[in-house]
Amino acid sequence: SKLRNAILTASYNMESESWLHISTEAKDLVRSMLVLSPKKRIPIIEIFNHPWIKNVGLILINAIVNSE
Repeated sequence: SKLRNAILTASYNMESESWLHISTEAKDLVRSMLVLSPKKRIPIIEIFNHPWIKNVGLILINAIVNSE
């Protein structure tokens, strides 16, 4: 199928309307996780240290603190 082929070849487009409100940092993280070669793919430790993950974590912590 078309979707299966796109997945197997890591063919994706982040220019569609679905991606308009997604930050550049989030797109960067997704791209680095969708690399076909496991040796070239972002390691889990780097995912946790990625700026987007860190920013989301701060937002969640602030939301929790401010909701109490």
